[in-house]
Amino acid sequence: KMVRREQWGARRAYTDTRAVTMPARRFFLHVAVIGSSGSFASRMRTIEAIGISRFPNTGISYNAAVDFDGTLAEAQPLARRGAHTIVEYAPNKMGLADGHNANYDSRALVLPQNCPDRVTDEQIQSAARWAAAQIRAGLAMKGARWFGHRDAAPKSCPCDAGYARIPW
Repeated sequence: KMVRREQWGARRAYTDTRAVTMPARRFFLHVAVIGSSGSFASRMRTIEAIGISRFPNTGISYNAAVDFDGTLAEAQPLARRGAHTIVEYAPNKMGLADGHNANYDSRALVLPQNCPDRVTDEQIQSAARWAAAQIRAGLAMKGARWFGHRDAAPKSCPCDAGYARIPW
């Protein structure tokens, strides 16, 4: 199940060029920390509004989102750079230099919920299918691994519940 931007009511078209490196080298898991009440579409609009206020040229910072039931939502296109994952310390699990802009060579998926919320098996399965589809299509490198936002920056994101579900 894929909810398109038009279906959740995106304010922006996300057609402007913000070049990325293809294929992607890694995937990042994020949590929006917006609460889990309301419809998936309304939470997506909230995430987009936050992105527009923080990153006016970018809008929504992520490429996709996955709801509790595994429903996947399109955010910005895979070929459009986000604005949410800059490496803020080294050494790190990725071997990236401090200051590396991972928005160019990584793709990001967000969980539209709060830290205490459970991360469901359906969310994890949908995220894995999303990444696998990119690898099969040549949009991500074979062997591209998942990381949490906290692996690049001193943040709790994707919170303990999300981080514990990342396959190591």
